[in-house]
Amino acid sequence: MRHFSGHIFLPRIDDSRACGRLLVVAILCALIAGAVQARGFRTMVSFSAADDSTTPADAQPLAPGSEIPRSVAVEALTRIVAQWNTPAMQASLSERFFDAAKFGDNVAENLPRDAALRIQAIRGVQTLSQRTEQDSVTGAVNNVSIVSVTAQTQLEFSSTSQGFVRRSGVNEFILEITEAIP
Repeated sequence: MRHFSGHIFLPRIDDSRACGRLLVVAILCALIAGAVQARGFRTMVSFSAADDSTTPADAQPLAPGSEIPRSVAVEALTRIVAQWNTPAMQASLSERFFDAAKFGDNVAENLPRDAALRIQAIRGVQTLSQRTEQDSVTGAVNNVSIVSVTAQTQLEFSSTSQGFVRRSGVNEFILEITEAIP
């Protein structure tokens, strides 16, 4: 090999069998490198998940086609985001929210007090499941819907070293929306 001005020039290979061998070796190297890299994707990392056993035994699924309107889901998300990073945020979390106390502690510990979350755009709303259940206290019958809202959000806060900071991202919010049946 010769080195000129930082560029590498390879000698020309005239032998077709040598080219074939070189190609086979290059393909094998690429396959081995790909297999080693793909191994990282195959590892299974377990994590704790919410327990769905809190769904009442007498809950009945709703008929298909009775999805939550987009405006209702967006209004619910807007109210939750308005309570974000405030003491009222904990009250807006479901009793089935996994490790709600730890979530509130992490927000209080790791975010500046002036941090605000803003919704920049709603990308999608999808009703995941619905059921009818009776309230054990009032006896009222309610439709309970689990809705996924994907939103582009922006976290804003003041930093002593960086000034005003904005961090954008796309987040999925899983909401439980309860509607009284008249």
